[in-house]
This record gives sequence, structure tokens and C-alpha cells, in this order.
Amino acid sequence: MNFNKDWKSYLGEEERSRQRGVYRFYMMLGYQLDSDSGRGLDDILAEMRALPSVTIVTVATRNRKIGENNYVAGLAIKFVPSFPGVLRSPEDAKTKTIADIRKIKGVTRIFKLSAGFERVE
Repeated sequence: MNFNKDWKSYLGEEERSRQRGVYRFYMMLGYQLDSDSGRGLDDILAEMRALPSVTIVTVATRNRKIGENNYVAGLAIKFVPSFPGVLRSPEDAKTKTIADIRKIKGVTRIFKLSAGFERVE
């Protein structure tokens, strides 16, 4: 019995390839500058980069002020859908990543979220 051959036939080549590789999506992030604790965009980005499956967060539009202590930033987020021990589709990984970003302290809203994602590597 060849485990690798059986596993590949079980998953199917197309599905296996979608669970490997790097994908990217875009979004606008609304956040509040917390002057008491000194938390700003850099702290929010550090927490985003620490999320499971997120590999790179690139800031396209930085610190556009829209109100008192309210800012927006345009982000490009690269992620891997599966990591060791967790097998996921890119759609599931994107949904989980967005839910985790919403929980970060200082994030007020996510808007202009790209409908899909693109395979980068």
C-alpha cells in the first residue's frame, strides 16, 4: 500500500493544489488611534501578521484620517490556506482570517473587501 498515492487520489489533484500555495486579497481597514495606550496601525499590523496562516500584510494606503482619532488604511493580505495539522480551502481560510482581524483591538470596521482572492505562488 502506497500512502502518498492513496492520499493524492483521495484528495484529487485540483483540491490538493488549492490547499497549497499562497493567496492574496485586499481590504480597507478602519481603525482608531488610541492615544492613551499608544496603539496605532503598527500594533494592529503586528497582531495581523501573528495570525495563523497570514504570511504578509502590505500597506497600500497608509493613515488616511477620516475623523477624530479615526483612520483608514488599504491592505493586501497574503495567506496560506492550510498549515501543518489544519487542512482548509482558501475560502475558509479567508473567512477565518477576516473574523480574526475584526477581533483585534482598535479595528473599527472592514470595508471594500475584495470579493475573491488571487493565487500568488
